[in-house]
Amino acid sequence: MIKLFVSCICISLAFVASCSTPAVKSCINERTRESVIRWGEYSTRTGQMRAYQFDGSLKLAKCLRESEADTNKLTLIREIPSDDFCKYLMTTLQTFDTVQTLYAPGEIARFVEYTNYESNAKARAVWNPEYKTYGSKAFRSVYDSLMTIIPLEQQW
Repeated sequence: MIKLFVSCICISLAFVASCSTPAVKSCINERTRESVIRWGEYSTRTGQMRAYQFDGSLKLAKCLRESEADTNKLTLIREIPSDDFCKYLMTTLQTFDTVQTLYAPGEIARFVEYTNYESNAKARAVWNPEYKTYGSKAFRSVYDSLMTIIPLEQQW
């Protein structure tokens, strides 16, 4: 009886030890390396934009444009883990699949944007942050989750 009990314990321990959580496969490949997620606010009157972005090189940066005619100026904040990149990329893409168009700017417009230079794909959702409409609900959630990766001292 004791031999049977010890055998069961040993088999159970061997089974548990052999089971391990598989490593999460990174989503970074040729296509996603050329992906950029950008989010922030811009003035529809002046074209000034204050935003953040990350890309497939895992660089998180501030993005500033003073007017519509200016080019974007990037300031590196830090690198992000590939798991974060993959998580936020997939969340953003799923949201664009679900809500395919959103364009409701106010004087100040908030946005989430996906660009892939490899496939020449671009999608942008724009809404007025003064209103919490049903149509902007999914992108407001994406925006809020993206803001969690920006350190407080780096926020505009």
